[in-house]
Amino acid sequence: MSKTFIRVVLFIIAIVFGVGMFYFWESLRPDDEFMTKVGVGIVTTLASFVAMFFLTKGSGSD
Repeated sequence: MSKTFIRVVLFIIAIVFGVGMFYFWESLRPDDEFMTKVGVGIVTTLASFVAMFFLTKGSGSD
């Protein structure tokens, strides 16, 4: 598999984690502002992408 394809798949998975964390945060703290929930989702997306990127570093044939 090429490294680019792996990065695209990782980013899609990271987006799923971010959206899931948005809804999970909403169930934990329903009175928070919308932008706070969006911020939590964005931070989760970026953090999970970086973590998965370094976990898979070195995989791929390129």
